[in-house]
Amino acid sequence: MGYAIVGVLIVSGIILLGISIYVAIEGRRRRNLWFAGFALAAALHSFGYAFKVTANSVEEALVYIRIAYLGISFLPTFGFLAALELAGKDRHLKKGTILSMIAFSAVTLAIVCTNSLHHLYYIDIVLTKANVLTIVHVVPGIWYKVFMTYVNLAFAAGIVIMARALAEAPVDLKPQYWVYFVSFLVPGVGNLVYLLGLSPYDADLAPFYLMFMSVLLLFGLNENQLFQVVSIAKSRVLDSMDDAVLIINRNNRIIDHNHSLTHIVAGNSDDYVGERLSDVFSSHPQVVDFVTNHANGQTNVALQDGSGRVYRVRVRTVQGRRKGAFVKCLTMSDMTREMNVMRDLKDLAHRDALTNIANRRALYCQAEDVLRRCGTGMAVSSIMLDIDDFKQVNDSYGHEAGDMVLKEVALLLKQSIRAQDILARYGGEEFVLIMPDTEVDAAFALAERLRKKIAGAEIFYNDQRIELTVSMGVAGEICSPDLQVDQLIKNADAALYEAKRSGRNKVALYRDCDG
Repeated sequence: MGYAIVGVLIVSGIILLGISIYVAIEGRRRRNLWFAGFALAAALHSFGYAFKVTANSVEEALVYIRIAYLGISFLPTFGFLAALELAGKDRHLKKGTILSMIAFSAVTLAIVCTNSLHHLYYIDIVLTKANVLTIVHVVPGIWYKVFMTYVNLAFAAGIVIMARALAEAPVDLKPQYWVYFVSFLVPGVGNLVYLLGLSPYDADLAPFYLMFMSVLLLFGLNENQLFQVVSIAKSRVLDSMDDAVLIINRNNRIIDHNHSLTHIVAGNSDDYVGERLSDVFSSHPQVVDFVTNHANGQTNVALQDGSGRVYRVRVRTVQGRRKGAFVKCLTMSDMTREMNVMRDLKDLAHRDALTNIANRRALYCQAEDVLRRCGTGMAVSSIMLDIDDFKQVNDSYGHEAGDMVLKEVALLLKQSIRAQDILARYGGEEFVLIMPDTEVDAAFALAERLRKKIAGAEIFYNDQRIELTVSMGVAGEICSPDLQVDQLIKNADAALYEAKRSGRNKVALYRDCDG
């Protein structure tokens, strides 16, 4: 039996050491390091205790006690800090308080190691045998009593912290906080059993309780995914990516993410593990809706934060080993630059490079869209404009002057129309204006005003005024399913031909034409 206890203590120490290394390496963004330190301290306690129960002399027992206290001294400190960390309260703890607690543990270790000089920790040590086990009985010194009070207070505080966290936890997190609460309760009960003298052979079974506690906490962390187990190589790849990558559990809580998430969401935190997706993306509900309603797929989302950013949102569901277990992987790629380039290319394809108004292709696309949306019976009118004797402008002043004239005419037209009207350069020195919900007589009156405005415009090139006149043709139709944009423009062109034929610098109406 005695050898079995020693063996279990050593195995317990190995398990605790493994847990400590596992959490320290795999815990991302420096999460759960207090818990890793707690598991390491418990491992040292277990190893030291295993050797201590085999000691054959007080001197040998003191050596093993010092090994054990490498862990024991820091157990209450790391345990308390781990409780705060698990409950999400560690950010409120000041660095000075943390350093003071660590300093207290370090002082305790120093006092234990130098006890023979002052006997502040042990006044006396007596060894007794229980079968093959050596039981160490101590006469406690003043610092022993101080430290044991600190131990009990630290674990009591941890139990209270976990109890409050359990009471405040959302429904989906209740199971894991039950695990944490029980984890801190077990050592507290175990220490009470030891203080009441109810332990077998009067032995301190703390290493066993601490192993049980650490295994439960590890189960809670891993099973409930409060920290994500990712290899170091994968972690570095994820954190170096420009794309934001999030792992989300079935309750829509974030269980892991890379640093790029902080470039998307506003906030002071750089760690959103354990938080609800809806809270993190409160300013971008369209992202939450897509993730919630799709198991797999992708879409483009324009952020509604005034930044003009566009992200390609991809979601993929990954099934777990256990039935019903799954997570969603959300990837967000910044497409703003690509979308802007595509928009610019599309804009270039539909804009006249010289005058910066719609070109002929865009005219037909936009006009057809207007006619589709026009209600049956609504009036629509068209004006076609041609600059009179434009060849003479080029011949007299040069092509640069001609280009300037085209830009000035386009600007004068743009300043004189409504937002719903469509203005385009039809080709050469010809412009077309399509006006929905406009009677032909109103279009004719507008054409007359434009003609006079252009004729009176002061356009200078190299200090020389260029005299301009324009001719215009006006046509009107009533919207119907059979109305064609091409026919409306042809009618305006026929009227323009009539204005040219009758002397230029005139406006002609299609209904007055022979054709």
